[in-house]
Amino acid sequence: AIAKTTGLDKRPSSLSRDGANVAQQRRVKTFDIDATVVSNDEFKKFVRATKHETEAEKFRWSFVLEMLASNATINQSDSKHGLGRVQSSPHWLGVYGATWRKPEGPDSSIRGKGNYP
Repeated sequence: AIAKTTGLDKRPSSLSRDGANVAQQRRVKTFDIDATVVSNDEFKKFVRATKHETEAEKFRWSFVLEMLASNATINQSDSKHGLGRVQSSPHWLGVYGATWRKPEGPDSSIRGKGNYP
């Protein structure tokens, strides 16, 4: 039902493998957090001003949540030349070419998503 509602029915079996547990209440130590998130446009300005390079850019790959990846990206990751999946969390794929500019893999883009976090 979730897959059909969200349109994420490319690989419906992945929705049951997300490793989620029943919600539990926990106490945590006090911590600081910004009042707002950083948008893609704000991060782009930061990168241009500082020449910052993310780890994904340095290593030329990053993790991508399977339900956000295209079928081509999933197939490449699962191929014998791909990076594969996290063994204990198989919904996370190692994806060559995934960076902040291409967050779901090499065939994705942040174009039109400048105000997204």
